[in-house]
Amino acid sequence: MDKVHGIELEHVWPRMGIEAKFAVVKAIAGFQKAWTSISFKKFGSLYYTTDLGQSSNNEVLYFDVNGAGIVDSKFAIGPCTGREYFDDGRGAVEFSRGPCTICLLKQRNVD
Repeated sequence: MDKVHGIELEHVWPRMGIEAKFAVVKAIAGFQKAWTSISFKKFGSLYYTTDLGQSSNNEVLYFDVNGAGIVDSKFAIGPCTGREYFDDGRGAVEFSRGPCTICLLKQRNVD
């Protein structure tokens, strides 16, 4: 991950007017809505395909808000890297960290 240039919000928040604060909260909510509107086909961590030593296989990576399968050969789902898989000595335990195929995808109602 790259560091984004700019000023941390905590440094300017106390001096911001209510309208500006509302605009920031609204923008963050918009990002969260976009992130939660998709469903991934597998459970795991997101990698560049080349970092996993895989070639592009045109497999569906995720489903958009309308349920359409999205193919993006640049990315792939690989083993989980969450702390819960490594804390308290779990990193030394041999078990599958994924990716795991999701058997049941949530059906979405689109109006």
